Amino acid sequence: MNLREISNRNFRNKISRVIKQTLQPPPKLKLSDWADTYRVIPAGTSSIPGRWRTDRAEYQREILDTISDDKTETVVLMIASQVGKSEALLNILGYFIHNDPSTILFVQDTVNEAQKFSSERITKMFRDTPELAALTKETKEKGARDTMLMKQFLGGTLYIGGANSPSALKSISARVLLCDEVDRYPASAGSEGNPVSLAINRTTNYEHNRKIVLVSSPGDTYTSEIYARYLQTDQREYQIRCVHCDHYFVPKWDHVKWNKVEETGHAIPETAMIYCPDCGAGHTEGQRFEAMRNGRWIKNNPTAKDAGFKASQLISPFVTIKTIVKKFVSAIGKPGELRVFFNNNLGEPYEDKTDGLDDIEFLDRLEEYGTTNIPEKVLFLTAGVDVQSDRLEMSVWGWGRDLESWHIEHVIVHGNPTQVRTWIDLKQALLTVYKREDGAALPIEAACIDSGHEARAVYEFTRANNAQRWYAVKGKPGASVDIWPKRASYTDKGKMYSVGIESAKDSIAECLKVPETGPGFVHFSNRCDPDFFSQLTSERKVYEQDKRGMIKRYWKLVKQARNEAWDCFVYALAARQSLGTIDFDALELNVKARIASAAPEPATTAPAKATAPAVDAVKQPQTPVVQPATQPTKPALEAWQQQLIAMNSRPYSPW
Repeated sequence: MNLREISNRNFRNKISRVIKQTLQPPPKLKLSDWADTYRVIPAGTSSIPGRWRTDRAEYQREILDTISDDKTETVVLMIASQVGKSEALLNILGYFIHNDPSTILFVQDTVNEAQKFSSERITKMFRDTPELAALTKETKEKGARDTMLMKQFLGGTLYIGGANSPSALKSISARVLLCDEVDRYPASAGSEGNPVSLAINRTTNYEHNRKIVLVSSPGDTYTSEIYARYLQTDQREYQIRCVHCDHYFVPKWDHVKWNKVEETGHAIPETAMIYCPDCGAGHTEGQRFEAMRNGRWIKNNPTAKDAGFKASQLISPFVTIKTIVKKFVSAIGKPGELRVFFNNNLGEPYEDKTDGLDDIEFLDRLEEYGTTNIPEKVLFLTAGVDVQSDRLEMSVWGWGRDLESWHIEHVIVHGNPTQVRTWIDLKQALLTVYKREDGAALPIEAACIDSGHEARAVYEFTRANNAQRWYAVKGKPGASVDIWPKRASYTDKGKMYSVGIESAKDSIAECLKVPETGPGFVHFSNRCDPDFFSQLTSERKVYEQDKRGMIKRYWKLVKQARNEAWDCFVYALAARQSLGTIDFDALELNVKARIASAAPEPATTAPAKATAPAVDAVKQPQTPVVQPATQPTKPALEAWQQQLIAMNSRPYSPW
């Protein structure tokens, strides 16, 4: 073989290698390796911009690699916020676009959220990750036209849609499906049915190699879509390794402990740590990070085909235990916020345990105090008034820090609500000044009066006393309705405020379940008797399914008993919420300042006052209001206004 032939052979071999390297697909990477190699986090979208590093949150490695594993078709992620969910979704998108291109369907809860995520996160990832920028640039040079909800790349197309849009879930066939925040999806996409099921149906043409990823923080136990689907998986949880004894355990909320102020029982979040259930030793933040780095995933249901991961902020390096405890303390007694805490901070479905209050030992809570020796921890008072056909019933409640409350007294004002005298007596009761055991005077700062019965009379009473914080209210159903509205409503009868009765009752029930003195605890005077507590437990939360298949929960009167004390508590809580954000430090100084001054003596409350609890009005003697025969005939409204406006004096108020 001469030199020329050798040179030709070498050239042919070289050309062959170049062609082979060009045509051969790149080696398939694990998703975590792809992210570590290529992914760039844009500035302004994360607290840690720059090159992605999986080892910052080691628990994410198995999640990512399971998604890129060809043997696993469906992956369910039931995880808390601030655990890396959004970045994981972006890694998944980038991986399939660059390393395994195909048609991808990405579904958010609404079209608006889809557009927002596309513009703020996806577009910026394409821009700042060079390999993705090159792929999208090449398609644009070939004439491809991207939109906010459709982006083309070499080998495929990314479709972005909202679960509230049936068209987004009907007209696309995709091999890769990513569903984000599925527990926020509507019960039905228009009239088409469950949005998650509709989206999964879009992958049926690729059953041999499809990939389905469902992601969300959970909602309620009974209604959570992600929780129901997680239960069908291998149910993986992340164990951390104790730095003291090497014991592996899944960190739970029960493992978090913190100190409290001895005098008040209030939490000191700065002292919070996770404690090992085996050796009992606590973990500082640095030790917690080490325990997380050395952790591992375990399968609680190993025979299941699909993979499922559950993660809370307790294993996140992006949130401190102190911050989590602060969130919990601020949510005590507030079911809406407590639900958010369990869902978003702990990644747990919220199990509503306030369906009934029969198991509370109220008689064990009775304390020695009355209207002239109210405990010093009470900083202000509110009242709730329930209107009946033959009487008005009013409960006065005292409030301290962190929604701790004290029942002060229950007053019955006998008389027909259409009569002037009845409202005069109520006004006298509302102007009562109570006294703490240290001598501080406590007026009633705000009151809510139910306008569901004799609404016009209620509206006129509150209008005639518009200098006071006495509000006509009406209950508004719905679990998502705020206890106190942002603004008033106006009807042909007058000005009214809609009170979120489900939220208020949830909040009260949660507080009644608090077992010991401190945030959220409810105190009762020894003047209360079993009949009063029977009214507090007269309703129970029930669950019913509507015509669309959605589970609705609401409070229902299930006993043949009165519930005035329960309703009055609801309105007193609404009155408290009407005061807005309260500076308790300033308020406490104001109350203490009154001790040194000459505080007014407590006024006598309404003549028909009953000691707590409220007693059946039928058993009480009533003195009917008799109008003199010679009384001039005047419209009742004018007489009310004349007499009520004349009494418009108000005690000192710190607000």
